[in-house]
Amino acid sequence: MNMMSAMTKRRFKWHVMALMGLACLLVGPLGPVALGVPGSWVGEPSGVRVAVAGRATDSERIRPSSEIAAGHRLQSVRWRFSIAPGHRVDAWLCHPAQCIPLSSQQGQSDALAGKSATQPLWFRFRLPDGATAVSVTQLQLIAEFR
Repeated sequence: MNMMSAMTKRRFKWHVMALMGLACLLVGPLGPVALGVPGSWVGEPSGVRVAVAGRATDSERIRPSSEIAAGHRLQSVRWRFSIAPGHRVDAWLCHPAQCIPLSSQQGQSDALAGKSATQPLWFRFRLPDGATAVSVTQLQLIAEFR
């Protein structure tokens, strides 16, 4: 029985190594992005200070990796940001083709699905009337594409 399990383990290792070799040949030096398989990119822009009610303040542009081939499309986005307790801001996530309102400090949306995944994204914030200045920190975006 030990001899059989040792042979089975060797065959399994050989099969795994063969599959890994095949995967390397298929993917090549450009990685899985070149195959059009699903992927994601993460951006963490610097925080911003929103100081004037009614005036929009944008984060820096969050640019995807240059390894994403043209033709890839966004599927969904996830975001997160923080503000001090007791403060409010109106928030959007923007793509050159469209801005979507964000209803909370963290969430997920497929409202940008179909838009180009190679374009930058950014956060936009605005103080509601009567609100005091606030810093928006810990900005994070995860863009999933295909």
